[in-house]
Amino acid sequence: MAIQITNNTNTLDIDFDGNGDQYSVYKTNVTLEKSGDYVVIVDSGRVPAKEYKVLYSNVTVPANTDADDLYSILLGYINTTSGGGGGGDASSANQITQIARQDTIIGHVDEIEDKLDSIDGKDFATSTKQEDIKTKLDTETVISNSSRVTLNEILEEIKITNKLLRKIYNPE
Repeated sequence: MAIQITNNTNTLDIDFDGNGDQYSVYKTNVTLEKSGDYVVIVDSGRVPAKEYKVLYSNVTVPANTDADDLYSILLGYINTTSGGGGGGDASSANQITQIARQDTIIGHVDEIEDKLDSIDGKDFATSTKQEDIKTKLDTETVISNSSRVTLNEILEEIKITNKLLRKIYNPE
């Protein structure tokens, strides 16, 4: 299995076997780990984070001698200080900063969820005008059989008529 890891301006492109399985990882989202003969490239820009575990001897580009060498080369790719990913180094201070940023984002998402929960079930199309509608029903009048009648009175008559019609058509 030949793996090629290409250093681009903002990304690391990981190509497995040249068969089209290529993944681009933004350098600002990369964390590297080393485990025995493997180097793990962690993409924290995905949820959940995606890990690419590569055996150093399977990596043909960049050329490397062992896992320590591959780790150092990749660390150099993501530690670009000018014209590169701009993510700074992958030091624990940078990781702490990234975690703090993620915590801030999570806090904002929690606030939004709380606000959405507080408005859940409210009918905004009518709730602000509901009092106005009630007032109009009680005060607006129409002429019916030569006398003025409120809309509420008409609605009550309709309810009574409806009940009578139900009894006529559905006797118990």
